[in-house]
Amino acid sequence: MITNVQKQKLAAYFAAQPVDAVYLFGSQATGKDNSLSDVDIAVLFREGLDSRARSNKKIEMIGDVGSILKRNDVEILDLDQAPPVFRYQAIAPKNTIYSNNITRMVSFEMDAIQKYFDLRPLLAFAARRKLALLAQKGFLV
Repeated sequence: MITNVQKQKLAAYFAAQPVDAVYLFGSQATGKDNSLSDVDIAVLFREGLDSRARSNKKIEMIGDVGSILKRNDVEILDLDQAPPVFRYQAIAPKNTIYSNNITRMVSFEMDAIQKYFDLRPLLAFAARRKLALLAQKGFLV
């Protein structure tokens, strides 16, 4: 589990990065981590940063965060490029590591929640349909 001291070190690191908000998500954020759990961090980059710069920053951040946490299993999610389900999963635990633009952060969260719940019935239908097809083909008992 990521400690409060580690979160403080991460916050100091991200304060020097071109980000508006950073979230810890996945099993580390929910307290359901185990020895096989990785570290999932979602980043809301500052507006105006192009996709190449974001990709380069992500690679840099993976190494830097890994060094801070003394781990080699860090994943960074670019929230601006993530599908609605991943956006929601990243913000739902509300485990914010760092933010410096509360207006953008709240606006992003509201949009992500709305899009997720708009999409949720379709996702449920697709999951039921896939399960039915698997059962029909004998893959499920």
